[in-house]
Amino acid sequence: MMNAVLTVLLAAYLASPDADHAAQKRRHTGIPSIAVSAGGRLWATWYGSNTGGEDSNNYCTLATSSDGGISWKEVLVADPDGEGPLRAFDPEVWVSPENILFWTWTERVSVLQTEAKDPNAGCLSSPKRDRLMCAGFPADNEIVSPFPEPRQIARGVMMCKPALLDDGTWLFPVAHWYEAPSACFYASTDKGATFTLRGGVTLPKVNRLFDEHTLVQLGDGGLLSFQRGDRGTNVFESTSHDRGRTWQQVKPARFKHASTRHFLKKLADGRILLVKNGEIDEDCGRRKLKAFISDDDGKSWKGGLLLDERSDVSYPDGDQGPDGRIYVVYDRDRLGEQEVLMACFTAADLLAGKLVDRGSMLKKRITSHRGICGATSRQNNALDRAGARGVGPYAE
Repeated sequence: MMNAVLTVLLAAYLASPDADHAAQKRRHTGIPSIAVSAGGRLWATWYGSNTGGEDSNNYCTLATSSDGGISWKEVLVADPDGEGPLRAFDPEVWVSPENILFWTWTERVSVLQTEAKDPNAGCLSSPKRDRLMCAGFPADNEIVSPFPEPRQIARGVMMCKPALLDDGTWLFPVAHWYEAPSACFYASTDKGATFTLRGGVTLPKVNRLFDEHTLVQLGDGGLLSFQRGDRGTNVFESTSHDRGRTWQQVKPARFKHASTRHFLKKLADGRILLVKNGEIDEDCGRRKLKAFISDDDGKSWKGGLLLDERSDVSYPDGDQGPDGRIYVVYDRDRLGEQEVLMACFTAADLLAGKLVDRGSMLKKRITSHRGICGATSRQNNALDRAGARGVGPYAE
């Protein structure tokens, strides 16, 4: 029966944003991701709900910027069935070596509990039924209809960036929530045509939560992954020396963190970028978002660029542009201001601990409960100038 329902729904699965998907109607916005095309076009995604929680009404939004993040345009929503039992959540964007934008999200058949007061009551179904969906687009072009039919590429939830290995393999960090292993890796050796489960990491059952595992390949060819935990050990780490097929037993990570998502990426020059809340040895909750860099495969960290000093800032994701600039996106106050914000900076900014590049900027708003930051929105852009810091286009 469910397959028949999905067949009917797929025709309208992806659509241009309409009044029902306007930012001003949303009561929950967050969990963003960002990617940069070979030509410098920016893509950002997040999910939200008009009913104020992580619930059965969740849908994902895809936005783009052709001017370096100054202005944005919402171009697509992934909403399986409107207010029905299928929720779309935890989106991610990634640009392949072939310059194809891979937009992924998880589709879940929710358990509808209309009498429950908990705003999350609509998402309590078994994660074993989660479907990781995907749609692909030329990354340098704005998306126009007709829109492709999304396809399932794995089972589970992918919260963090895929990694491109030195042999051309793509590894997607997909979680099988609460299972063993839970922090799994799906591999594609045919440029995304097919994906197979390659291996995974098992966290202690008492600490197992949402995984949100990150991945980089080290200089010696090995893989390093950090995984989100809970109940005292909020982040673990593990390594693999056979390209993700088997993993060493996890241990507490080399840095401290709150039980929330961090961001890890290998930069073009081989250094590793880490974005987290607080100092390297600090668990400060969801505040004080900072960026660090390592030139020794993560054994030590330098810099410490403060991206946002406020509270309720979380879930960083990022990418590096063809010119070397680093873009980081994160959310703030998901049920209030509902802000999705961007930082753009260089390695020089990061090492200096402050913005020294004229093109860098912090706290650049992409969207909020007031709406998307569009090129023609003078009021919105004025608010951005008032809120941004640094020496870039929004200098105080």
